Amino acid sequence: MEQAVHVEAVEQVLSAIYPSGDMLLSSFIIREPGAPNWLRLSGIRTEIFVRREEYTRAVLFIRQNGASYLRGISVLDLRSLVTSFLTENFWYIRDGELGRRHDCSYAEQVDLPGKLALADALSKSALFKPVNALTLCPLIPIRVELKFECPRFFLASTTDLSTDQLPAGVQTKDLDPPCFPPIARWEGIKKPTGSWLGVRSPLLQVSTKIASAILGAVALTSIPRERYSHSQRKMFGGHCTFSGGNCIVSMGDAPHTPPLMNDIVLTTDDHTWLARLAELVDADDLHSRKRVRALEYFYRAWFLDPRERFSLLCMSLDSLVGVKERHTAAAVKFVRDTINTSIPEDRLRLLMRVRGAVIHGAAPDVYDSQHYEQYYLNYETDPILDIELIVAKCLRADIFGDGLKCHADPHADLVADMQARGHLPFRLDDRCIIPWDI
Repeated sequence: MEQAVHVEAVEQVLSAIYPSGDMLLSSFIIREPGAPNWLRLSGIRTEIFVRREEYTRAVLFIRQNGASYLRGISVLDLRSLVTSFLTENFWYIRDGELGRRHDCSYAEQVDLPGKLALADALSKSALFKPVNALTLCPLIPIRVELKFECPRFFLASTTDLSTDQLPAGVQTKDLDPPCFPPIARWEGIKKPTGSWLGVRSPLLQVSTKIASAILGAVALTSIPRERYSHSQRKMFGGHCTFSGGNCIVSMGDAPHTPPLMNDIVLTTDDHTWLARLAELVDADDLHSRKRVRALEYFYRAWFLDPRERFSLLCMSLDSLVGVKERHTAAAVKFVRDTINTSIPEDRLRLLMRVRGAVIHGAAPDVYDSQHYEQYYLNYETDPILDIELIVAKCLRADIFGDGLKCHADPHADLVADMQARGHLPFRLDDRCIIPWDI
């Protein structure tokens, strides 16, 4: 049932559209919502025009008062959604369409019953009451020993993917879980996958952001050396989205993870931090959104070479800190308050000055920073490695507390043997700003 907010939204939208004008918003056929397909091409064709500033205000009103996921997409995408809603539900305000005055907005010409009917449709639409679709992402270098599932997402092995996770109507005989696409009747190319990430949200753009945060957290489980140790293994991307009884497959996306040298294995021990992550992505407060954004930045940095990842790692830290001024001082304080180990004050401040030069444009490349050489000279460590360690530890500590710990080194026995022979130093993290294992 419509409420005052829905009526106000309709009033603002109709005040911004006109039967004629300088900017065409849409040309479409007026049809009854829910009409059968064979009737969809019949009806009166009409055009509506828009006053841009007023329409933008109406779109922003819906963004501020509608479903929470709308604040995670661009205004341009939301504008398209609002326009689609308007044209698909124009039936409710169609009376008198052929005799409209062209010097008045629709708000001045549509009667109250029409406005209320449109407001009722808006209250039931995805703009205010979204229906989640399920997007499946194939993961190659990630293995899941025990399925984790929450209302927003799940991680499952290929043997654990079943109709229990999929929308109603999908049957076991329709699935081919070990392959992407996981559709038995698919006649195109199929590729074997290691596990599945499923995300439930109203829009693919929102699912993609949530998937990025989840995989950013997964990246934190690797020790630093393994996280950025990439191989030449063959990777592929893509996703398939189940919605309204349909399945849409995209094969052309970039891979969802880098080509890791060694697989990440998620076990029961990882369910603690995954449960915390589930709470985080479902929350709708600023504090939670900043942390989700920090994980997204960390995920994007996962794919890049050191000089390119530096700025994104700094953005991840800045998202956690979340201040509007005196960024360097605030970052220093945040790190010292978050990481429970001794860090020399001078060293941390110099590292944050390298960060500041890159983030604020004084150095377009980290190697151009006037502080880069000084840092290396003083501490014999690349500041890129140190910022990786600092950001990863801050993410684990601030978001997950003690719940997310790095997985064991898959080459621990080999490393220990080489250390015993004197082929490697006793501590591989010697001279780093913090130990790898805290």
